[in-house]
Amino acid sequence: MRKNVDIQKSFDLAVVGCGIIGTLAALLAVRKGLNVVLFGPKEGSRPDGADSRAYAISPQADLLFNICGLNREIDRLSEKITGMEIFHQQHMVDLNAREVERSYLARIITHHDLLNVCQERLSSEEFEHIKVKPNKFEVSQIENEQKAKIYYGQNSFIFASLVLGADGLNSWCRYVSGLDWGLKSYHQVAIVATLETPKPHKGIARQWFTDKGIIAFLPMRDNIISLVWSVKKELADSLIASKPEEFLKELENLTSRESTTLRLVSKLSSASLAMLHTDACAAERLVLIGDAAHTVHPLAGFGLNLGIFDILDLLHNFERFERGIKSGKSFDVGQKRYLSEYERKRRNKVKFVQIGLDSINWFFSPTKSSISVYRKFGMLIFSRLNFFKKLAMKIALSRF
Repeated sequence: MRKNVDIQKSFDLAVVGCGIIGTLAALLAVRKGLNVVLFGPKEGSRPDGADSRAYAISPQADLLFNICGLNREIDRLSEKITGMEIFHQQHMVDLNAREVERSYLARIITHHDLLNVCQERLSSEEFEHIKVKPNKFEVSQIENEQKAKIYYGQNSFIFASLVLGADGLNSWCRYVSGLDWGLKSYHQVAIVATLETPKPHKGIARQWFTDKGIIAFLPMRDNIISLVWSVKKELADSLIASKPEEFLKELENLTSRESTTLRLVSKLSSASLAMLHTDACAAERLVLIGDAAHTVHPLAGFGLNLGIFDILDLLHNFERFERGIKSGKSFDVGQKRYLSEYERKRRNKVKFVQIGLDSINWFFSPTKSSISVYRKFGMLIFSRLNFFKKLAMKIALSRF
């Protein structure tokens, strides 16, 4: 339930950004008893076709979804991946959830469906919503307490013990935090589309490492497939400008599938690929989460999951607050020592994922012909030795 905001009101938590990560963070905080204000306009339908973009959600996200009361709806709207086939030239690696005693490897859900589920659940909770973006941030003293002071509109402001910056790649919060950050361009574009196939996909995801980029088929409900094709920008421009039948023909050539059985059911959308890294994700009274703090190459579907894991690593702090309420004691969720603890925890985990995915992208780059023999050897080892397959799946299914 949204309420009007009084000028100069104080909150436990201010969340900047109304996308999936911002909405999830606000929902978790409200459920743990925090007084929450959410900044920014509600995200609606995307005219660029990005609504159909699909996410591969890790089973590790179940803890967050259960606390937030989302799991049943997400289960209804998603498709479970029970296996995966990875191709490089004549080699194929077959992964199966049963080999690591799991019922599934990931759940595939569209951006539109996941965002709607999160927004609907949050709308039933007690929180306050300021439907504009903030324009100034500073740290102030109020009655011997340190608070974040956030300005918006015409000289209106609120106070908060902690600000969560969940405002995406072009983050305002990252800018005002003073944290050092950098961006490594992959000089690639991710082409995203939805395909329909008459053949049952049986919950199997497929990925091809080709001379023309990395192609992923992600199974969704009703024999729908989400396509993510990471490709050099020059080729991406040509593919996006091509006719649907020409685009599907190129897919046939690269994936050895009959493109005549596939049908485009969405427009093609695209996004430039880059790895964003920050020297730290926490400043005084402010924490960056999701794409505001980090981005990765989409080849393993870790992008949204890293944002979810950011929120889960904040859970301990929120639970301290919840225990304080029950015992009649106050707890400051923005205390420096707890933010430092969170920062240390996230720094190494995110760096491990970023370096790992960056290395895989480099290893399979078509420009690295000098290491082609090592690629073939690596695929051969993984295809024949179950130990390495199980190890890779256990790492991928970990909570980072």
